[in-house]
Amino acid sequence: MTSEEQLIATLERAPAIVIPLVRQAHPTILKRRPPSGEWSIHENACHLAEVHPLFFQRLDLMLSEENPTIRSYDPGRDEPEDALLQLDLTEALSRFEQDRGRLVGSCFFEKTGRPRLRWLRAVESRGRG
Repeated sequence: MTSEEQLIATLERAPAIVIPLVRQAHPTILKRRPPSGEWSIHENACHLAEVHPLFFQRLDLMLSEENPTIRSYDPGRDEPEDALLQLDLTEALSRFEQDRGRLVGSCFFEKTGRPRLRWLRAVESRGRG
């Protein structure tokens, strides 16, 4: 298996690993942050759903512009501290699963069906022009 195939397989497997782990957590601890102040289980799971639209936006930008400017994203800086806690966890997990499938699907060339990082190849090919 090539490194591209391994990456795609890892991306594809993530929902099947993450979602059952989140669902097995007792509801009373889902939103509880550890003493370190790190995110709760709920926040980490919702973050996975929230960043996919950003991935797609950035990929589209890289494919449509010669020298795109990609603005950094820091949830601690860009969002209210409790923003992820306000999201519906079930809906977020569903979006994560759907969007991850879409991301994995975008990795394939339509004609061959072979695993390729289509968007990465498109961006790389510009530098060779």
